[in-house]
Amino acid sequence: RGGLIIFWLLFWLLNTIDKLIMKEVTLWVGKDRLSQLTTYFSSIGLENVMIPKITLTIIGLLEFVALVFFTISLYYYINKNLKKARHMFFLGILTSIVIFSFFAIGDQVFGERAELLEHSIYWTSSILSWYIFSHSYQEKIGK
Repeated sequence: RGGLIIFWLLFWLLNTIDKLIMKEVTLWVGKDRLSQLTTYFSSIGLENVMIPKITLTIIGLLEFVALVFFTISLYYYINKNLKKARHMFFLGILTSIVIFSFFAIGDQVFGERAELLEHSIYWTSSILSWYIFSHSYQEKIGK
């Protein structure tokens, strides 16, 4: 369980950092997501520069929320409060599924088939992580 929490915590930490550092710097190769989203929205006729900015802000906030849920889950897990750790892990997984669903819809709209495969794998991995977390053979979580 701890490994799953740490995996998703690090996953969202790095994704959040990627939204903040959108260029190549020492020890980091960022991607300019704003330019990417601007190109995507332009491809379907939406030229307003605020649309990609608002979209990127919403994505960044959701990713930060997922990071917070997994951080709190790890805190409870370390302190052996498995019931609260499970609840926070569930909220983190639920947020992850919302994010990956949002991405998958965008991938369909913008015709990004490779990204669709990637986001579908993450979506499935999120559900699988929840199943493994909930059904692991460690100490059972009280109801």
